[in-house]
Amino acid sequence: MNIIYFGFNSFKVHKRGVENVIDFQSQCGEFKKIVYIHWANETKAYKNQNKLCIAIENSWYWPFILNAVLFRLKKKHEFKIHSHSPLFSILSIYNSDIFTVHDALYYSQKNIKKKFLFVFKFLEHVLYTRCKIVHFISEYAKKESLFNKNKNYCVIYNTSHFEKRATEKISSLESAISNNILIVRSIEERARIDLVIDVAQKMTEYEFTVAGKGPLLAYYQSEVKIRNIRNVQLLGYVPDDNLLDL
Repeated sequence: MNIIYFGFNSFKVHKRGVENVIDFQSQCGEFKKIVYIHWANETKAYKNQNKLCIAIENSWYWPFILNAVLFRLKKKHEFKIHSHSPLFSILSIYNSDIFTVHDALYYSQKNIKKKFLFVFKFLEHVLYTRCKIVHFISEYAKKESLFNKNKNYCVIYNTSHFEKRATEKISSLESAISNNILIVRSIEERARIDLVIDVAQKMTEYEFTVAGKGPLLAYYQSEVKIRNIRNVQLLGYVPDDNLLDL
């Protein structure tokens, strides 16, 4: 079987997040050809390990580029489509065989863009009609979505390459877990690192370590310094081995 994944960012640029999930999903079957399609500043194709990666320029005419690429791929071979991208799935000329829901569109926007909620609500309903099976990464994601329960779905939690390696250190975990709190995620507005800093300022008996990069990393590092908060560390990107130690 051949498979096309719809994602968000390049594997070369983003080490974790959705890209990591797609990488693991691509290892779950014996695929002859694996194609990964994502956003970028320019349209180009390149190889990454056993995957053919196709970057789609994020411009007003991107749907035409996407569908031209899909048409050419499907003309040569039969492909299944496993999507993580709502917009790619909605505007693709082909239905997605599987769509993975990380955060429902309506749920993730309802506290941010209240004026345009009806648009996200409409798009989420359309999205579910354009896929054969809906995969949720958690029961919480399913509960907060606008999913039609009559449609085929499954709930499979995300895995990671840490699970096997972490068992080697499991005996030492109990002594390590005390007043240390580790947060691993991208440092952007929706991550609400500002709330972490506010909590840390009130709960001084806890040590907060934030691992991850993003556009607001320098801003929050400066904020911690200005407010003289000593129990928060923003480390930026942390390599896998160091992250496991943390």
